[in-house]
Amino acid sequence: ATAALDGAPVRRYSGWLVAALEPPVARTVLVGALLETVAVGGRRYDLTVLERTGRGRAPDGGRHLEAFELEGMRPAWRYVAGGAVLEKRAWMAYGANTTHVQYRVLRGGPVALRVEPLVAHRDHHDLNPMDERRPAVTTVAGGLAVRWDGEGTILSLLGCGAVATPEPAGTSRGWIRGIGLALETERGLDDVADLMVAGSFDVTLVDGDAWTL
Repeated sequence: ATAALDGAPVRRYSGWLVAALEPPVARTVLVGALLETVAVGGRRYDLTVLERTGRGRAPDGGRHLEAFELEGMRPAWRYVAGGAVLEKRAWMAYGANTTHVQYRVLRGGPVALRVEPLVAHRDHHDLNPMDERRPAVTTVAGGLAVRWDGEGTILSLLGCGAVATPEPAGTSRGWIRGIGLALETERGLDDVADLMVAGSFDVTLVDGDAWTL
């Protein structure tokens, strides 16, 4: 759904997975953003951009974005951080509520990549700020499974070859509050979203390696 070229959510419809749970209706934001960091030569770099109300950009990974282009209908981003060049591509599976996000190190590796999916379970029209629910996140073969109390949806976050770790309950990093949505602000609408850290995927890539979430 709609996002800035640097990946920042800008509308209530922004997300990496907005699923039609009762096709073609019941469109539901399940993965609203991805926290992406890379470690190169002992230093860690953010690649994600989130606008935070009253705080500006935090994180502000857009400074590492060197290029964006469309390959047909597929978006592709190229990042440069710490001398490493990383490429990211995204596409959806036809006829399925499935998004693929692939990361490839072009040069400058090894690169230690961490991806933390930020999840929700809300109608794509409703922002539901200050949601206090916390889903159950469990480890499954190849990744993590997320299930919200009272909802039948099971969100599978899969990335074979990475170490998948659920975010422990009770940690201070549960909900990320106050994500500002710039285009909603321009329209004079409610403009603040909240997303929850489901867990993390950690993988180390050398030149030419690719990994897909």
